[in-house]
Amino acid sequence: MDPDYFQTGRLTRKSDVYAFGVVLFEVLCRKQAVDRSIDEEQWGLATRDQDSIKEGRLKQIVDSNLRERISPKCLKEFALLANRCLHNRPKLRPTMAEVVVSLESILALQGKSQVICSL
Repeated sequence: MDPDYFQTGRLTRKSDVYAFGVVLFEVLCRKQAVDRSIDEEQWGLATRDQDSIKEGRLKQIVDSNLRERISPKCLKEFALLANRCLHNRPKLRPTMAEVVVSLESILALQGKSQVICSL
């Protein structure tokens, strides 16, 4: 849930961006957004793994199958996009239109990587 919602009681378009960022993290890590089997402070996937991306420890959180199939550059860009969607300050989150453009760019980059690898 968007942390800003707890302060304002309002859901906004930026709340949707935050929620989509959580989905991006679920895809990246191949884990559910909430894990109640661990310490309560670490339940949320987004809060748990955001620091790993900021600290350059992407390999520790990315699903191993995904890591083998996607170029490192694409993984990094995908993770950075997910992180931007989860920014605590809604004004610093991208719009959904910007998210779409970023995802298209990442997909194109992956396509180029596959062509280069198959040569």
